[in-house]
Amino acid sequence: MASFACLIEPFPGCAVLASRICNCHHSDMSSSNVQFSVAAHILAVIGCHRGGEVKSALLASSVNAQPAFVRRALAKLSKAGLVIATRGRNGSSVLSRDPREISLLDIYLASEAPSTFFVHEYPIDNDCPVSRNFKDSMSMIRDKSQSAFEASLARQTLADLIENIESVQSDTGRPRRRKARQGAEAATASHGRS
Repeated sequence: MASFACLIEPFPGCAVLASRICNCHHSDMSSSNVQFSVAAHILAVIGCHRGGEVKSALLASSVNAQPAFVRRALAKLSKAGLVIATRGRNGSSVLSRDPREISLLDIYLASEAPSTFFVHEYPIDNDCPVSRNFKDSMSMIRDKSQSAFEASLARQTLADLIENIESVQSDTGRPRRRKARQGAEAATASHGRS
């Protein structure tokens, strides 16, 4: 892991030299998490099939990810009651309910994705008031951001996502599929759920 020199201007009361070297590791703080977007992608593919069963191989191909990764994501979605999945060589998945009844928050929580961001865990420099108070301050900001993010996801549904995908698809000149609302009853009726 490469470290880099950070020039830190002294904060009043800090015993920090302007030329202090920070051992900040980029790979520790910049790793991305795609669990939520992969889970939403999987459900969008299933939702676009309007109640039809979707094979795991098709899901892995659409996401362009390893089948094992997609199966793990499907297991979480199934455990959360968002999909009905059958295992085995001919395994397939269907939505457990109408896409209008699945919020993006449901998907986010099922995916077990981490919060919007993490506060670093580097040791506190007790001689620096910024260092002493930074983690608590950033934690409050993170909590407010997380709450706003989750509230936004709660207002949006899988049907909204599918409709947006289909709208973008129609703008690219490809044939537009039926609205996400159409055929949703077929998905519900074919599995005896309401």
